[in-house]
Amino acid sequence: MKILIRFFFLFCACLGFSTSFSQEPAKLRIDLDRSYGGAFSEYLTKLEYIPLENTKISRFGQISNLILTDSSFVITDRDTKSILFFSPSGKFLNKVSKRGTLYPTGAIFNSQKNTIDVVFQDIEKTKLAFENYSLVGMFVSKANINDVNIDFVRNGLFIDKNNFWLRYQFSEKETFPTHYFTQYRNNKKVGSAVPYDSSNAFALFYLTKELGHFNLPVTRSGKFYFATPLTNKIYEVSSLTGNTIPLFQVIFPAKFSIQNSLLAIQDKKKIDSAIHTKWFNDQTVLGLENIICDENKLIFKTHTGLVSRYGADGAVIPRNFFYRFKDNRLVAFEKVSPDPSTYFLPFHSQGTISTEGFYFKNDYLYTHLSSLEMFGAREATKSKKALYPVALQNYFLTQNRKSNPVIVRMRLKE
Repeated sequence: MKILIRFFFLFCACLGFSTSFSQEPAKLRIDLDRSYGGAFSEYLTKLEYIPLENTKISRFGQISNLILTDSSFVITDRDTKSILFFSPSGKFLNKVSKRGTLYPTGAIFNSQKNTIDVVFQDIEKTKLAFENYSLVGMFVSKANINDVNIDFVRNGLFIDKNNFWLRYQFSEKETFPTHYFTQYRNNKKVGSAVPYDSSNAFALFYLTKELGHFNLPVTRSGKFYFATPLTNKIYEVSSLTGNTIPLFQVIFPAKFSIQNSLLAIQDKKKIDSAIHTKWFNDQTVLGLENIICDENKLIFKTHTGLVSRYGADGAVIPRNFFYRFKDNRLVAFEKVSPDPSTYFLPFHSQGTISTEGFYFKNDYLYTHLSSLEMFGAREATKSKKALYPVALQNYFLTQNRKSNPVIVRMRLKE
């Protein structure tokens, strides 16, 4: 299987597929009920806990969004209404907070300018402002509101060099898109990527309109991966050129899938009727997000009909997986356990990865743990007598349960 996957990637790279193609992606059958677990060291390596400096000015509530750059961790905190900058070692760098009646509500990495663009908004959400900061939090410039494309800010943004990627926005106008993404250069439409599934266009249009958007990480090589909602066709897209390669269509067992009869509906009244009933169950995979793919593995997070991360039996429902091509093994991160290589501490928070998934940069996976979780785990595993690295020793010696969160960094074994 691994040889076939490697050949497939090489074949696609040689051909240089563009957005105009007719071939269907290969079928990849995955049964979520047959996922494995195991010890951390069986699957992952190079674990690092990075405590974020905790001072009066740098203290914040919790991470609501995390941006990874070569120079910093950029954190959005809704509790303190701040954007905070920490170095890759966790040292506090800078903080962006209130500007008059405006509060920072989000941050965007602008790789065109190599800046962090901070969005400010008033409490009534009627006014917007934008400021540009360096990757370490130094003020660069204030953007003219008339020069800002609000659609890019509000509706999913990809920036690479001079290219902007805008996901298709559903409106009241019932016009079917031809592609899921539109490429802009200098505010002009120059291309598109990921063709809309014409065979099920009618049903997909109205059903996916209800689902919203999923997370789309950009890899080091300037590619992003997108899975079509409901049908789970995964595409690799060059964020620079828009070249699109169909990789797989992930096929789940019937209990996890939308009924084909629903996707085949061509009547507006029947679709409206389906939407106003529960057209999916708790286990239905509505979409895949946080996708990373190479010749060795496929990483993904499922977006299901169940909001809670616990099943009826109280057990955690796995949502974050990686599929290993060499042995066709599906592993659920939620089933992977701490071991001596993690100092018997958790390497993720079940609640965090259930909602956010993992963050990715340079082949590493990132997530975060609260100090409450870290100190609770230390107490619970005292009998293990783990030998902590110096950074963790200092953290446990000088901090407490109310201190800043800890960034966790790790890498999957090949």
